[in-house]
Amino acid sequence: MSSLMPREDLVRVLTELLLTKDPTSLRFAFPGDSLGYMRIHVPEEFREAVAAIPEVKEREGHMLNHGSMAATVQPGAIAEGLVHRAIQTSPADAVADLYRFFEQDYSRCVEVCLLRGISVKEQIELSNEIFLGPLAAVPSDSLQQFIARRSMGAAVIPGMTPVQVDEKRPPLEAALYRLKEVRPKWFRQPVNGEPLPFVQDAISLTAVANLLTLIGPSSPFIVSAYTELADGELLKGRTGFSWNNPPEETRIVENVAVSTEEIRDLLPTIRSYLALPERIEKQLQVPLHRLNEAVRHRNSVDRALDLGIALESLLLSQQQSKDQLSLQFRLRGAWLLGKDGNERTALYKQLETLYTYRSLAAHSGAVEPSKTPAAEVEATLKDGLRLCASAIRRVIDSSGYPDWSRLLVGADYTIDTEAAT
Repeated sequence: MSSLMPREDLVRVLTELLLTKDPTSLRFAFPGDSLGYMRIHVPEEFREAVAAIPEVKEREGHMLNHGSMAATVQPGAIAEGLVHRAIQTSPADAVADLYRFFEQDYSRCVEVCLLRGISVKEQIELSNEIFLGPLAAVPSDSLQQFIARRSMGAAVIPGMTPVQVDEKRPPLEAALYRLKEVRPKWFRQPVNGEPLPFVQDAISLTAVANLLTLIGPSSPFIVSAYTELADGELLKGRTGFSWNNPPEETRIVENVAVSTEEIRDLLPTIRSYLALPERIEKQLQVPLHRLNEAVRHRNSVDRALDLGIALESLLLSQQQSKDQLSLQFRLRGAWLLGKDGNERTALYKQLETLYTYRSLAAHSGAVEPSKTPAAEVEATLKDGLRLCASAIRRVIDSSGYPDWSRLLVGADYTIDTEAAT
């Protein structure tokens, strides 16, 4: 067999291989492999011929970029993918796909974040081809095969799938994902441990997941995140994958059902958030994270502490003086959210109560003031969660924090006609 086969010869050799070998005899699978991709036994002679193809030799020692990881592509994996594609389609189509793979300057990949804390029924595009939906809507054979095997009680060997999920409850009922073209396609092998020059996405799925906290509010948490080649790619399942399992600070005990209408209502806020300057986006990470944690807590003390931190980090931003923090906290929140005098007065009192609860929790380890029923405290804190979410949304929808000094003196306040009369 020539070491430099033209395309037509490669098609011929592939055709002969499938004619002389029963395709089923070439296939095998590892027990517990949940990827759903059959392994292919490739004759050594064909493997060597593929290794001698100029395009394959040119990329020898290079690493294929998956977006968050890169893997060295071995000629054997290319030969295996080529034979498998020929079995699925035809030798001619397989060879065409091989050369198309080398001609493209990008890798088609899918990035997936599996979420606990929220439950969704329909798929919806949030922004820039980022989708939120149930797990069944995610275009990842790895995930769908994992779900199918787990539903049948079949064993799944850890490390053979990017879907690394523990057995904690509640069940996974939502996922964020996006398909993307990753560039550069190839990296040279790093020298002396140098980091690979990955290009970071302008929009991170982690940031989007945190922003979903404002619906409900709820407590979305990324249980497992992974990146792999997209379905249909020639080398899907043959070049590795990456995954990340972030530590869970506070266990989620239930998923909050999120309606399509609630998600659509948040879309303008998502767009505004993604357009914020990096400085403001970073400032909002603390209130978003602490609100997310507060939603999970079932203990009033813990909830009061995290809710208080969320509100203080939001409402006391840019507060240079340490004097009268409680007063500034109440005034800023009331003027930020209140539409009229009556609403501002109610907000002022609500924020005063929340500040008191937070202080009691921090200094005495208890929340309930004397003669205040625990149920009333719980209801007040739940209302506080919604207030905090509204305040964060107001800042985002306004493209950033207000000028607190102007806000507190009513510089932009207009007396409405009804109140004046």
